[in-house]
Amino acid sequence: MKKAKLAIMIIYISVVILINGLTIFFLAQKIGQGNEIYFKQHQPTEIKLPIEEKDIDQIIELLRASKIL
Repeated sequence: MKKAKLAIMIIYISVVILINGLTIFFLAQKIGQGNEIYFKQHQPTEIKLPIEEKDIDQIIELLRASKIL
């Protein structure tokens, strides 16, 4: 009788540990997916200047050509 109780307790504890382990695993997986989605949506925006260096060079050349600069 004691061996049967011991076997039932070991099986019960094993099942509880397995369920807890799977729960923690799936929670960690879902949290990882949530973090990935969050950081995809909140990417820092890339700031593009309205005027580039080559445009500034062209403007300077144009001003020199028209003898304004």
